[in-house]
Amino acid sequence: MIPQWVESIRQQYLTGEANMFIVHGNVHDDVWSSIDSKVPFLTMRAYVQAWAKKADKKFYCWNSYQEEGSFYGSSSDTLEGFQKALRADDAFVLLPHASDLFPNAEPQHRSPDERAALALMQDIAMSSWIREKNSVVVLVVESLSTLAPELLNNPRISVVKIDYPDLELRNHIIGSFGHTGEHQQVFAKQTAGLRAVQIASIFNARQGLAPEKRAQLIHDILVAQHVENIEERVVQLVSVTGGMNEQAIAKMLG
Repeated sequence: MIPQWVESIRQQYLTGEANMFIVHGNVHDDVWSSIDSKVPFLTMRAYVQAWAKKADKKFYCWNSYQEEGSFYGSSSDTLEGFQKALRADDAFVLLPHASDLFPNAEPQHRSPDERAALALMQDIAMSSWIREKNSVVVLVVESLSTLAPELLNNPRISVVKIDYPDLELRNHIIGSFGHTGEHQQVFAKQTAGLRAVQIASIFNARQGLAPEKRAQLIHDILVAQHVENIEERVVQLVSVTGGMNEQAIAKMLG
């Protein structure tokens, strides 16, 4: 199963609409991985890195903090090295803290390095060589309001939203923990609005409460929520919360 935001990037890249993308929204979540069946969840960086390897492209990361093997900051040396690397190879480039590098600020309030970095990204987005090199650049921000509006208004940069897991994805995640049928459907509905990493943490709970303790906890939560048909709901929920601890049950029902 390919994440919707990845499929959106792939389609726009293949049709030549864009090579540079801004992803926003649920960006701190783990990514459901169809790349490696042994590892169902990857961080965004690990996912893009695996995607690059599968596509036989170089992987680069441009951070706002120092990290081995990545470009750092927006000094003239970094900008020169980044552009040189991008021109030399077909590459996947990830900028995980793009608003730190390209902040939403008035031009006069930006540092010379920030202005130079922004001008470079604008030039790269509009250039013909990036399309000829078949490279992909992904800028990551949680909120679009924190990013320089010049990038948002660039017609060669596409904006892609990462949503919270929908019902289909929640079913896939829950199914990966061995839940099927009615149990899977109940869990999928109950976990609406949670990140994938939160859903996984619920089912990774190693020590679950005994049935009678689960029943009492569920009863108390439902009473506090003024739920109707409590006894019937308690029986149903006790049957599908096996192996879950107090925190996991409270999170699911909260």
